[in-house]
Amino acid sequence: MERQNRLLCEGLARLGNEVHVITSGHPEGLEFLRKGDVAYHFLKGTPPGRYTALFWQRGADKLDELHQDVKFDLVCSQSLGGFGYYQFGDKERKVPYIVVLQGTTLSDLHSIWRGVRQSPTFIEIAKFLYRLGRLIRYYLLC
Repeated sequence: MERQNRLLCEGLARLGNEVHVITSGHPEGLEFLRKGDVAYHFLKGTPPGRYTALFWQRGADKLDELHQDVKFDLVCSQSLGGFGYYQFGDKERKVPYIVVLQGTTLSDLHSIWRGVRQSPTFIEIAKFLYRLGRLIRYYLLC
């Protein structure tokens, strides 16, 4: 998914679009990085590569912050990444929102379940059930 997202962003930037990527925390603590014509905003305090409630909330906050200056034409969510923009963001923003889903609901559930199998504690099972509910809700909203 990362490669597909990078190629999409680079292509849109080459066509003259201003492209911003809002993503989870950077492993080395970076908050901003520009690669070519693409601006990457890393959400400080969120675990790298993971969708959490904090990630979704901070992602929506960052989008609203950036939208004050940039005035986005479109929000393109890669998989569940943009759920927070829809759920927690400024409802007056009125920016079109699209979702690019990778795989299927079953493959998403399989990925979550693999994490539970690696650490089958009560807490991990509870997290799985919580995430399962959120995943089902997300797909019903789309």
